[in-house]
Amino acid sequence: MLEGYDDDILIKVRGVVKHFSSSPQRKQHWRDICKNVGMERNKFIQIDTANRWNYTYRMLNDTIQVKKVYDQVTNDSDADNVVSEGKLSKQQWSRLSILRDILKKFDRATRKASSKRPNMSQSIPIYFNLRDYLCEAEEIYEGRSPASIKNPILNKCDIEILRGLHRAKAKFDKYFDRAVNSNTLIIAAMIDPRRRRKGVETLFPNNSTKIDDVIEYLKNKYECDDSIQSQLSQNSDFDEGYGMQTSSKSDFDRYLEDPCVVYKPGEDFDILQWWKNHRDIYPTFAKIARDYLSVMASSVSVERLFNFGRDILGIRRYSLSTIMLKKLMTMYKTKLDAEEKEDEANKGIQEQSQRSQNV
Repeated sequence: MLEGYDDDILIKVRGVVKHFSSSPQRKQHWRDICKNVGMERNKFIQIDTANRWNYTYRMLNDTIQVKKVYDQVTNDSDADNVVSEGKLSKQQWSRLSILRDILKKFDRATRKASSKRPNMSQSIPIYFNLRDYLCEAEEIYEGRSPASIKNPILNKCDIEILRGLHRAKAKFDKYFDRAVNSNTLIIAAMIDPRRRRKGVETLFPNNSTKIDDVIEYLKNKYECDDSIQSQLSQNSDFDEGYGMQTSSKSDFDRYLEDPCVVYKPGEDFDILQWWKNHRDIYPTFAKIARDYLSVMASSVSVERLFNFGRDILGIRRYSLSTIMLKKLMTMYKTKLDAEEKEDEANKGIQEQSQRSQNV
């Protein structure tokens, strides 16, 4: 997405970051300046990986947070050439801020997909949300007026950023179309009690025949399961007749037709816990859920873990033993997790303060 966009800004920031990360003396110089400008704690800029948007987002976000320090080191008359050349104008700071805000959506999606228990059902709203985001950007890029502006930041983008988002959508559609036509994704959506059949038909309005085929496939595969039928017969011995209302529908059909679970937007819905609590009510679909919810939503969390090694190893650290590298990676991961929690806590405090002011 960033290919061809304002490379000058990114090259400048990367040059400054690499310079101050290259030696303990330069890092100490950075710390001294942080102290001089009154920062509560030393904040270093995390160098990005050019082909990973979440790393670029963090680098730009860190740069904005330490703007005073960055301006001071780049305006220093005694600074090295690579640092003095990293000076950003007011206009470049503005464009850097817009690019940071654009990438924030992708960073949040990456974090969501790399949470502690990512699963196929959890990934569905991520894909559709990003698709809507990119479609809105494409409409603005092509000069069309979106029906509704859900992301006002897109109106602030220059043509270069919009062109990058246009290219991103073309690549995204390649994988999105393949996923939408996948039986696995339909099943993953169906085993979410917040959707069931009605929600799946809304999510995939042009795939009604495929949805019917998937349901027929699941019936043939799971309703004939001897272990499930044995469990149902044992549970029903003392539950029939004597004035009680019974249903001739199978638990498979009941799950699909029962009302969807209602939840509040932003609520942390634990689908694994829900199925644990309802496995005796819908034993057939509980088995389906066990089979499909065990599939990871993405490999992001694994890739992020191994990427920490690249951040630790450097020009002067290639001789580290595997044991020492493992220990450093563990410490580095713990440090980043603590910083993320602190940033989220500060964000919550700021949002609460803004709500109080609005009231």
